[in-house]
Amino acid sequence: MTTATSRFWIVASGVLCALLVGEGALRVLEPYIPPPSPWPTVETQVKSAQLVTLSHEVDVVLLGSSVTEAAVDPELLGVTGKGVAYNSALPFSTPLSNEVWLDEVVLEHVSPSIVIIGVPAWPPHTTIERDPMRIGTQEALIRISNPTASGLLALVRNKGVLANWDERWVGQGLSSSDLWTDLGHMIGYYDGPTRTLSGRFQPFGVPRMSNDNLAAMIRTVNALTQAGTTVVLMIEPGEFPGEVSNADTATYLESIKDLGRDLNVPVWDTYSMGWNPDYYVDEAHFNRKGTVAFTTHLAGLLVDLDIAEHSTGPLRPADVP
Repeated sequence: MTTATSRFWIVASGVLCALLVGEGALRVLEPYIPPPSPWPTVETQVKSAQLVTLSHEVDVVLLGSSVTEAAVDPELLGVTGKGVAYNSALPFSTPLSNEVWLDEVVLEHVSPSIVIIGVPAWPPHTTIERDPMRIGTQEALIRISNPTASGLLALVRNKGVLANWDERWVGQGLSSSDLWTDLGHMIGYYDGPTRTLSGRFQPFGVPRMSNDNLAAMIRTVNALTQAGTTVVLMIEPGEFPGEVSNADTATYLESIKDLGRDLNVPVWDTYSMGWNPDYYVDEAHFNRKGTVAFTTHLAGLLVDLDIAEHSTGPLRPADVP
């Protein structure tokens, strides 16, 4: 046997032994390895699972960003007589991502008579090709509907596990934590110290949402109203965590009110109410006291909501200039 051949078999034997050891180790550890989640965020993972258990019991659904997720406790809305509410709002959501989340996930499990769409007080500028939450949600739905073969080898089933081991553990810990109520409300901001979000957001930019986001908002509202669902646009109470002029903010808020008039749906401007600064844990999110105050206010608006008046009406064309 030549020296080259001997070296080949020595290397091959070493590789085989390493694979066998790795396969054996993974088979032993596999029950303790956090399973991968197809969802783009912990919130989408948690709430997609919650919605399955809720079935068709929900009468009021809230969409929106983390501002709405933190500000509205559905359990406190029970006094309205409008039925069970569920807070499906997601951090970093946009009209583009909400369109997919609502149609492909939320409405697959619940049939609300009222949908409140939380609109941040700053404009989303993403496009349909570059909206991370929309793309991530779509990819998750594809993976769920077309699961890949598990494979006979543990090394195949757990390919890449070491690369994101820490992320899996963090995600599993958060998804099984008590940070969300059973009705989707995020309580993680309740008793934390005040802080700032400055520097974590893109600039305010032009005071209007992108055409893709506007078109998605119109499609969502049209689809809901055509189905006989009462829709409300709610301008969220969180401040933009960055520099912006009062004039640009006012221009953008007026564009949302104009959109509501065009679509014949009510607009609740909860941003301009001047909430107590002590209610906030940062520029955008309410603490426990703020949540109680805001949800109580929202309950009053729901009691006064005329469902019949806003369930139908003229629809704005889905194309935008």
